[in-house]
Amino acid sequence: MRITLIAFGTRGDVTPLVALGSRLRAAGHRVRLVTHAEFEAFVTRHGIDFDPIDGSYQRFVATHEGRRALGVPYSTPIGLTGLFNPFRGCAEAVFRTSWHACADADAIVSSPVAAIVGTSIARAKNVPMAVASPIPPLGSRYLPAPVFPPLPLGPAYNSLTHFLSQFLVRRGASQVFDAWTREAHRVAPASNRPVPTLTLVAVSPVLLPRPIDWPGTTQVTGFWFLPDETTRTIPPEVRAFVEAGPPPICLGFGSMADDSPQELRAIVCDAVARLKARAVVVGGSGGALHGFDSENICEVPFVDYDWLFRNVSVVVHQGGAGTAAFCLTAGVPQVVVPYCLDHTFWAWRLAKLGVAPPSIKRHRLTAAAMSDAIRHAIEDPSFRARAAEVAPAISAENGLERAVQLLEDHFSRRA
Repeated sequence: MRITLIAFGTRGDVTPLVALGSRLRAAGHRVRLVTHAEFEAFVTRHGIDFDPIDGSYQRFVATHEGRRALGVPYSTPIGLTGLFNPFRGCAEAVFRTSWHACADADAIVSSPVAAIVGTSIARAKNVPMAVASPIPPLGSRYLPAPVFPPLPLGPAYNSLTHFLSQFLVRRGASQVFDAWTREAHRVAPASNRPVPTLTLVAVSPVLLPRPIDWPGTTQVTGFWFLPDETTRTIPPEVRAFVEAGPPPICLGFGSMADDSPQELRAIVCDAVARLKARAVVVGGSGGALHGFDSENICEVPFVDYDWLFRNVSVVVHQGGAGTAAFCLTAGVPQVVVPYCLDHTFWAWRLAKLGVAPPSIKRHRLTAAAMSDAIRHAIEDPSFRARAAEVAPAISAENGLERAVQLLEDHFSRRA
């Protein structure tokens, strides 16, 4: 089959679709991925055809205005109103690029943010549709919406959070949604047919058990990891640093940029000094952590998480699902510093699983709070024991194989 994937978001949103595309190619399908221009090399390296769209979440989050629109650093639900802001001024162009990329598609798979575009195109072309999501995509009486605090107030509260989430998204994205609706009517003015959609949640059921009130068309598959790259190497200076003493701390905030990088750098240096520890700092695509000059800190922009996390004492991260997945398979304790959107949700799930202490939101972060949380995660044996307990089960899940099986079945029935 010819399958077009459409992914809008940061690297954490795009990576699962790249992993899925690579696995679909291995199963004999022809795959094209529509996403932001900065990911071209990442996509094509895995043999996937690439089409660039306008708009960039990475550039958006790199600005003070963009971070404020997403609720950084307070990690509040208001961040949902800025979720579609990168497409203001280019929504029509994004739809048209996506439409042309689906010209010969037999099926479409989208990320959650791209679902409106993907569904509109699938309806117009009468092809099957699926959504590949790294977060819980549907409302449930048993889970709060990912951007809301997980208060123990029961089903009524959980249902309310999902209603409010939809309201906040619509309130902030009305201009973009209107543009996409106009484009959908332009390409298929009389199309009103329903689009049966399969939703795959690319998360381990160990971390996120499937709520019983989700429909059968929504399935939790297990995490999706990129194929092993045998040519992957560890920077010699990083390997030497890690192997030069006891397992160091690892800190990295992925795609996030920071309003006060100098303050954050001082907090990290102070926390590492308080702990009398060593640390590997991973700058990531957002660059929130950078500019360290200490013999006890090794700074690197990117590194193989699978190797690094198996050789550190604890991982401090922003709460991205992808980073958490590598931590879980490595069996390492975690400390979460949520910045925005779903970060607080994953911090809650990790604490509930027993592999992380309570999180510290970025705006409340101090050297004392960070060092106390790290010390708690390292010195309380229950965190490492629980992490070691769940790691084999999560590692044994083959989320991509399950996803491809479900997709092929869904597409064949809808063809």
